[in-house]
Amino acid sequence: MEDLTVHGWIPTAPVDVSLATLAYRRILVRIAEAGFGLSFTSSDSLTVGHISSYRMTETGSDEVPHSFVSRLDTRLFTSLPGTHESTFYQ
Repeated sequence: MEDLTVHGWIPTAPVDVSLATLAYRRILVRIAEAGFGLSFTSSDSLTVGHISSYRMTETGSDEVPHSFVSRLDTRLFTSLPGTHESTFYQ
């Protein structure tokens, strides 16, 4: 993954997700809604498996409770697990 940009807060409404094919087996991914945007380029074999959100602290730490999209992730984790957790990072 390259060229990651994020701006704004994650909206409470559904977001638009678009994929565009680029040269050299790359794709451009854009996720957008009013006041929020996320985009990045990636290999065309990108797999997104686990999505979560959290409110960043004043220090910028992400060591806070996360909200996960997956119900299984929600039951198993309250924050991002360590990289040794193979069920999450596979």
